[in-house]
Amino acid sequence: MGRKTDAKLAETVLQAIRDHNGQLRPADLAKQLHLHPYQVSRLLPAIDAGKRKWLCEDDEGRLSLYRDE
Repeated sequence: MGRKTDAKLAETVLQAIRDHNGQLRPADLAKQLHLHPYQVSRLLPAIDAGKRKWLCEDDEGRLSLYRDE
């Protein structure tokens, strides 16, 4: 059985990606939110699937949203 995703934390991470679209790498995002990089890495697939957004990573590893409703 998989771990449950913390919905509030996932929404916080998603909002930070929106706020800094194309400017943050997952490690930078973790630092900004005072999280361990592993926490952010585990949340990204859940955010992508659960919110039906398409997270993109550029050649330098920065995150952005391909489609944001």
